[in-house]
Amino acid sequence: MYIESKKMLITIIVLVFIILGLGGFITYDKFFKKEEKTRTVINDVSIDLTQFFNIGYILDKMDKSFSNNNTVFYGTIYNKNTLNISKLDMSAAIYAAIDGNTDSSVRGQTITGKKVKSDFEKMFTKDLKYIATSINAGDNYKMVYDQATDTYAYRNTIEGTKKLEDIIAVNTSTEIKESKIVVKRKIFYVEYSVDANGNYQSANIYKKANKSGLVGKVNLTSKGAISTDEVLGKYGSKISTYYYTFKEENPDEYRLYSIEKAF
Repeated sequence: MYIESKKMLITIIVLVFIILGLGGFITYDKFFKKEEKTRTVINDVSIDLTQFFNIGYILDKMDKSFSNNNTVFYGTIYNKNTLNISKLDMSAAIYAAIDGNTDSSVRGQTITGKKVKSDFEKMFTKDLKYIATSINAGDNYKMVYDQATDTYAYRNTIEGTKKLEDIIAVNTSTEIKESKIVVKRKIFYVEYSVDANGNYQSANIYKKANKSGLVGKVNLTSKGAISTDEVLGKYGSKISTYYYTFKEENPDEYRLYSIEKAF
């Protein structure tokens, strides 16, 4: 009886250790290896997949900021065939960092300089040093910086204005090199036409923002939605190609370094 009890005790102890070990492995696998699971190897480069979301966020902010023809920064990033971020106008860069962080339904609002600086440094490489400054981006886009409180007072546009011009960017491929991610994009300019009721009818597609280099025309829905597949399918060879290069400045932290037009 004593021997059987001893065997039972040993069995229970072994089972306890197995359960504890399995629980520890599950805990490690669930929590400590969580970051490791987000990584993958592409073109012999190990990369954290969340970087693609970060790059998408930067591209969205750049597109929104520089496609608004109500601001003085409309098309700024395409004014030259090659734009090194170190040469980007500081006011334009700060505008891009602020734009999208505010409530578009509120006409006047504030945002801290600390938040603007943080977003600025998450978007652009260290080649461009943040300098707080007031910005006059247009009649309805004034940003006044107060150094004493480190705060931007921001007056944005009135909601509901129909867009009659636009710049549309379509990602076509992404290449990963050592310490760099290069996003290939098709960029085209749009001039909308509307009917007497203000409904979108069609859009002229241009190579340049000054409405030169007309490449074609597409019909639109009442919401003004453009089928980028249709545009690229019909006029892709006539539309400009740009390369957005992101450099790795810290481990798994990529920032926009340059925008270059292909020839």
